[in-house]
Amino acid sequence: MPIPIRGTRPIAKVIRRIFKNDPALFMSKIYGMKPFQYQTEFLRDDHPYIIVASARQVGKSTMVSARALWEALANDGITVLILAPTFRQSQITFRKIRAAIERNKRIFSRLIKRLRSDYIQFINDSEIYCLPAGEEGITIRGFTADVLIIDEAAFVPDEVFASVLPSITTRHSKLYLLGTPAGKTGFFWKAWNNPQFKRYRIRASDCPIHKKEKIELAKTLMPSLKFKTEYEAEFVEEMDTFFSPSDINSAVIDIPPLTGPINNPAIRGYYIGVDVARMGKDETVYIVIEASKAESDLQPVYRIVYAKAEAKTPLTAVAENVKELIRIWKPKAVAIDETGMGGGVIDILRSYEEEEITTQIIGITFTLKTKADLYRRLRLLFEQRRIFIPSRFERLINQLKAIRYQYTQSGNLKILPDDNIGDDWADALALATYVAYETSTFKAAFLEDMADYFAKQNAMSGPLFPNMMPPP
Repeated sequence: MPIPIRGTRPIAKVIRRIFKNDPALFMSKIYGMKPFQYQTEFLRDDHPYIIVASARQVGKSTMVSARALWEALANDGITVLILAPTFRQSQITFRKIRAAIERNKRIFSRLIKRLRSDYIQFINDSEIYCLPAGEEGITIRGFTADVLIIDEAAFVPDEVFASVLPSITTRHSKLYLLGTPAGKTGFFWKAWNNPQFKRYRIRASDCPIHKKEKIELAKTLMPSLKFKTEYEAEFVEEMDTFFSPSDINSAVIDIPPLTGPINNPAIRGYYIGVDVARMGKDETVYIVIEASKAESDLQPVYRIVYAKAEAKTPLTAVAENVKELIRIWKPKAVAIDETGMGGGVIDILRSYEEEEITTQIIGITFTLKTKADLYRRLRLLFEQRRIFIPSRFERLINQLKAIRYQYTQSGNLKILPDDNIGDDWADALALATYVAYETSTFKAAFLEDMADYFAKQNAMSGPLFPNMMPPP
């Protein structure tokens, strides 16, 4: 039941008297829930620098929202700043504060001056702001925070910390970093290893509401690195690499080079991806993949049968090289990165006579979204063991292992190449696998397989799903 507070001034003295300087008791009464043991320890900890590495869904946002609200009420005239990579993420904590206020409406109606979707001002002149961190911390410049709370801190760019740390230079300022780890890199990892920070690790198994059997099920289904991060709150190596190194290693095989297509009924076709050099050290990379039908499976398996890189090649020469690859491999489709110089190559190819270019040419413009989509599909192939790379293509293997990622302010995935290694080989492979799936010729073959599969199953034992027709 909500606790009544008589009078309105001074709030800090009233809060301290009723809750005996105990934020855990405050959460219990104002939020209407008894804190878990680790929540109680965090709430009662008065250390100025605290870092919390936590699993998902363990009550982290609830406990830090209670701490933020307590700090604002128990201290007159302070500023509490809540940050997260995106505004939506920062709102998660802020909504919990709003819910506690709504639950105790009679009390807070006399304690609040202003209440907006991202800001609260109390009559003791304390304030709570809710802001997105952004890419460089521009939205935070100019603030002076007495209490700075950064949620999902592992995904906040280091540039933001450089902008925001000067805002907590006062003697009594407090800094709370919380989130699920994202590899042994970045400010969050450095803070975890800094002796000035008080550390808390909250595993899923520490949370009373998590069922042991469900945690064990997740452990059997999830990749081990992902489980250690999401459920055990561990900082693991290579967590910010986009492709799992073990998946890449599993895809590497020793096969002799091919000089042309194979006459085999299991082969479903060849596809070409071309990443055209833009500037500097970039190379134009050509990759040919072979799609073959796997035994007892409806989806194809891919392997790289040809790959080559060239530096400082004129666009006309690139177009001629693509034309020659089309003549040799007779691909069903060719995907070319038309961002920048690649558009010129496509124009040249389309100017040739129809009898010279007998395949579909598809231009792909690399935006943040399209590149993320291409790489997600490529990663799925590695995870499903549906793509294989000859061991001689070391440049490609090294690039794939070095690809990293981060999330933008709006929550979009951003693919990041290694500055020293680049991503031209990886881009060419992503283009080839993308066009292999997206072209109508493959989709038609896939649907034929599906129809044939359902027909055979129905003939042997009746319909698998009585009310479901085979795919058209």
